[in-house]
Amino acid sequence: MSFFDSPTVDDNAKKSEESVLKVKGIFTKRNGFINREENPDYGVDLDVELVLEAHHASSQKFAVQIKSTGKVSTVSKDGHKYISLSFETSRLGYLCRRPPAYGIIILYEEETQRCYFDYVDEIVNRVSYIKGNDDWKQQDSVTIYIPEQLLETSSSKALHDKMCRRHKSHELLLFSHGTTYDIPVISSFNQNILENIDFNSPQQVGELLEEYGGHLFNKQEFQMLSRLLMDLPTSKIIASKKLLFLAAITFGQVGYIIEADYYLNRCFNFIKDFDQETHELLEFTKYRNDFIKGDIDYKSFSKEMEVLRKNSINTLNTLTFEINIIYLQLLDQFNKQEPDHSVAEVIQKLFQKIENAPLEEHSKQLLKLFQSENLHIYGSNIFLKDANKFKLQEKLNISVSLNVRVERVKFVLPLFEKAIQYAHEVRIYAEEKDDSLVKAYSLQYLGRFFLDTQFNVMMLKIDQEYGEDQNHISQFLKNLNYSLIAYNLFLDLGLNKDAHQTLTNVYEIQMLCFLLYGKDIGPKKLHELESIIRDIEEKAGIPQFNSVVRPAYENLRRNLVQGNQPWTTIPEDEVEKYAWKILEAYELPENRLPNIIADIRNYQIFERECENKNIELLQDLRHLQSKSTTYAEPPKYILRSKLSNIETKPSRDIYHLLQQFSHLLKKK
Repeated sequence: MSFFDSPTVDDNAKKSEESVLKVKGIFTKRNGFINREENPDYGVDLDVELVLEAHHASSQKFAVQIKSTGKVSTVSKDGHKYISLSFETSRLGYLCRRPPAYGIIILYEEETQRCYFDYVDEIVNRVSYIKGNDDWKQQDSVTIYIPEQLLETSSSKALHDKMCRRHKSHELLLFSHGTTYDIPVISSFNQNILENIDFNSPQQVGELLEEYGGHLFNKQEFQMLSRLLMDLPTSKIIASKKLLFLAAITFGQVGYIIEADYYLNRCFNFIKDFDQETHELLEFTKYRNDFIKGDIDYKSFSKEMEVLRKNSINTLNTLTFEINIIYLQLLDQFNKQEPDHSVAEVIQKLFQKIENAPLEEHSKQLLKLFQSENLHIYGSNIFLKDANKFKLQEKLNISVSLNVRVERVKFVLPLFEKAIQYAHEVRIYAEEKDDSLVKAYSLQYLGRFFLDTQFNVMMLKIDQEYGEDQNHISQFLKNLNYSLIAYNLFLDLGLNKDAHQTLTNVYEIQMLCFLLYGKDIGPKKLHELESIIRDIEEKAGIPQFNSVVRPAYENLRRNLVQGNQPWTTIPEDEVEKYAWKILEAYELPENRLPNIIADIRNYQIFERECENKNIELLQDLRHLQSKSTTYAEPPKYILRSKLSNIETKPSRDIYHLLQQFSHLLKKK
């Protein structure tokens, strides 16, 4: 095969495990690299990503091809010593078609466990120079020459710097001249402006961002924006209110929480100097940042959003605030006893408002997607409350007709279906328009909707055995893949916060499938995923992710083994919430809630005060015979000795009863 042919894939070829492990031990995160094995191997053993000085993954990559030999042999060419090696020209050509960094070829000497390397472009140029022409490119193989240049941890620093320079030069070349060759970079920029920019000059880059930074932000060119801002000295950014504002909202958008905080605080020192629309964006970014960090709760966030919405003069901002307000209201309703069904009408009206808004279709699709999440959360709230109510009614031996259950399912199912339909419609739009940002969000939301639904089902069906269901497992795999595609798109777009959130969805979907079916369906093991998640958190300053799926599953299984938890184990701050559930299960008027709370607390007091297991607290349950009498009055109790059958007179005062048996309360 020739230099210009693609390499054949030899399924029987075995890479030397020892050589790959040796190279991986050099290309570590500590040394500034993230390495990934190519599988299957079509001419590249490792795909290595550069980690920038600010500890951020860069999406800048180069290829690595590894060859092993027992002992190297050297030859002299033009007064220089080289290690000679026979190499397939198709593989050499394949590496040359991996610009801008191309890659390196590594020769691993098994006898000494040393690695020798050289850059692909330099190897190709050297072969052509030694041969005197390019006729060798038509051959099946060619002898290449690698200098006695060792690849070690110490030399990897120079390699890292060189690859970074290559990528940066390539990026700046595209940024400056891409439009000439129909390469989509920033097509609406004036070409004369770009041609006159020296991207190594902080002064000129700063002036460019002051003039066009807002345009780049609106076009979601976040990766380019954040990279240019990172290349600017901090002193340059804080000296300009425009750059200060741009840095604050850009780093807030991409998820660099620490950097965003710094520039936001600087901005608020000059808040009176900003116009209303700029002020809105800064306020929104600050409150969202504080919410992500956990510095404010959703109620405080919701109040601030309401203020911003009332004062907003920008249509896109107003709709964004309204979506966030509904989202936070739904979070609040999750803790309330009865969902506010009027929110369904508010959600639907906002969909219509988005459709009629004078906005670009790109923005409309994103808003529609974000609003579909509200619809799905609303449906989840109702589903969980209904299901928990039915489950509690079963425990309390309260009869519930099948018709009632069917009607509730008929009500909630279309809400889920509609939310998923919106997400699919947005995905189709994104694929037709080749809109990476919208596609990433649509796939992220589809994966999240699936995860939320399956988690809710798991919570309610924990007492049922999950047999191996290939159809269901395939659904897990499909939605896992949706999330993985979204994760990679977000990384390419430089949106670290969204990439992190999507990767946590991948982790939870994979974990849930493993717990339910014993199938590890992901391309990476769960501990490997967790390591990547922690790495992103460290680099971007994102709060640590903790799995919800596993502890919830283990807690439910533990309760299943131990039996239904008695009221005595209900935490103090959960008593009223649990009492509401009992009220709903019996379908009682709200004025009976205090009697249910008193009942729970009386059992807790008895459990706390009585150490003697031969003493029991009994309740007169005749009030449960009719809905008209159930908890209409505070319950009456007696204390009885299991050994002597001595019992107290009935009383509603638990302390009075305990006093009567005070001499028997301690352990015997």
